[in-house]
Amino acid sequence: MERSEVRSTLEELGWDPEWEAVASASGGVGRPARVTVVYQDRLAVLDDRGVRWAGLRGRLRRRQSDDPLAIPASGDWVVTAKNPGGGMDTVEALLPRRTCLIRQAAGRRTIPQVVAANVDTVFVVTTPNRDFNVRRVERYLAAIADGGGAAAVLLNKIDLTEDPELWLEQLRSLGEETPIYGLSAETGQGMEQLQAHLGLGRTVAFVGSSGVGKSSLINRLLGSERQVVGAIREEDDKGRHTTTHRELLPLGGGAEGMLIDTPGMRELQLWSEGSSVRETFEDIEAIAVGCRFRDCRHRREPGCAVRVAVAKGKLKKVRLAAFHKLLDDAATNQVQRVGSARIATRRRSRLARAERDEPSGVE
Repeated sequence: MERSEVRSTLEELGWDPEWEAVASASGGVGRPARVTVVYQDRLAVLDDRGVRWAGLRGRLRRRQSDDPLAIPASGDWVVTAKNPGGGMDTVEALLPRRTCLIRQAAGRRTIPQVVAANVDTVFVVTTPNRDFNVRRVERYLAAIADGGGAAAVLLNKIDLTEDPELWLEQLRSLGEETPIYGLSAETGQGMEQLQAHLGLGRTVAFVGSSGVGKSSLINRLLGSERQVVGAIREEDDKGRHTTTHRELLPLGGGAEGMLIDTPGMRELQLWSEGSSVRETFEDIEAIAVGCRFRDCRHRREPGCAVRVAVAKGKLKKVRLAAFHKLLDDAATNQVQRVGSARIATRRRSRLARAERDEPSGVE
């Protein structure tokens, strides 16, 4: 891979004295760089010298088999060193993440997958058409809260509806803490609302289903047709996949911040123990202060203020149902995680015994 002409200072990439201290404590010797794209065991990393390839040191590769969260992701900070033998640089250390968006990876195994790392604000993008789903947005918000980042919801393509307010009002039912913006990547309407989340050293990420216009929004911010844009299928309003991998991109050379584009995700399986769900449903938690029991689950318990609020029309029944659904999913996920952890522990024990029993050699 040739070095890219893209240049960003470490400060523009988000490097600061706190990261410097973390890097010093990591024991890795080398230069800091930020992961832009992950291709299996190779990383494209960016620093003040540009973009280049880097490979993981052996001990870092071995960690990944036991801990999927040790797999680098777009947005991660790493310490790299030149390879004495030439070729790709070597990643000496993966620095602990400040925030991360995690989902349960697709497939039969119950393992986590980091979608984006060290993101200040995650933009959840949706559109006013048949793919609009408030419950899906709630799931995204719970995952973002679990990873420690801030969230904002973008209703894109408002130029395609006669009354955007009808759609925005549904999104505002998600709570007062999350900013809700109506905008159009096509016309540029409302794009200025994003500026409060951008700036030197800040990172934002875009998530949402295929076809909601994430790539168009990113192209508008970049000021160029950097990301491929696909059309919506007219028969069902569903989008075609255009972004095929997660990628960190600098805005204005990095001076205005960084952004991470992600592939469309129609389903997001939470990787959470439930605390983020309660944080996402702050309206229910506020009402729950009046419940008779502190551990009220708002199902059949007597003296439940939340169910009373539903009966009086002060809280929508579908909102409470969504709350229960996400808590149930988190509980099921936790059981699966414990089972997977036990299987992994047994596998490591078998491997350790096999290594001990293996003959050392033939005399």
